[in-house]
Amino acid sequence: MKKTIVSLLLLTFFCHIDLIGQKVNDSNAPLHLMAPAYDTPYGRPDERSIKELLDRIGQYLERVTPMAVIDGVSKQEISDLSKIDEKSILQPGDFRLTSYEWGVTYAGMLLAGRVTGDTRFTQYTLSRLKFLAAVSEAFLKLEQQKPGIRYGFYRTNHPQALDDCGAICAAMLKAADKEPSVAWQPLIQRYIQYISE
Repeated sequence: MKKTIVSLLLLTFFCHIDLIGQKVNDSNAPLHLMAPAYDTPYGRPDERSIKELLDRIGQYLERVTPMAVIDGVSKQEISDLSKIDEKSILQPGDFRLTSYEWGVTYAGMLLAGRVTGDTRFTQYTLSRLKFLAAVSEAFLKLEQQKPGIRYGFYRTNHPQALDDCGAICAAMLKAADKEPSVAWQPLIQRYIQYISE
């Protein structure tokens, strides 16, 4: 046993000596002996760098996630939600405002607002969730006028998978703590019913 340990130590020593003067890479050295060569200098973040990053993310999201309904054919904005029809869609952006991932993002933005005290993050989320609740109600009214129609917001109003509503519902519940009077309760209740059943 001692002979084996001594042999391994000698082998490691001679391998290390053999690497002195050579360019070390993953083909001639074990990974644990190599220093990482990251393009990005990693280190302990400070409050300033975190705030700068959050600000950049917030500005980017504000720019690339429009909050509008458009005519799916003409691409013209529909500012009066009573004028929507089955061709009306949410204006496309870099991200879908109603996706699972965006529900998680909304919850993260609410948390960023709470932790940093910067109301921009909170307002970003509240404005979009209020918008979604208003669009939801407008499409439900359209359904009453035209039973059986299908439209681009249909799965938001009638979820068929947890991805359609779970994370968005969780974010709306968190937002409802901030503004309980907002008319998003009907949408929350539809989501809770789907999730429960």
